[in-house]
Amino acid sequence: MTTYIIRVIVTSGTTYEYPVKTQRLAELEVERIKKDGYRHYEGNAVIEYGWVNDVTWFRREE
Repeated sequence: MTTYIIRVIVTSGTTYEYPVKTQRLAELEVERIKKDGYRHYEGNAVIEYGWVNDVTWFRREE
């Protein structure tokens, strides 16, 4: 099974990764993050990063 992973590196150097279902969704998500920034949800908290150092996607075979 193929999984597409979004990898976001924020300004503090922290790396976040999360899966999406299709390559097209991965491409669209990367463009959205480049434009709008990244939101990380942790419990009830939302951490917003208006600027990210790097955002990419890659394919993982399982």
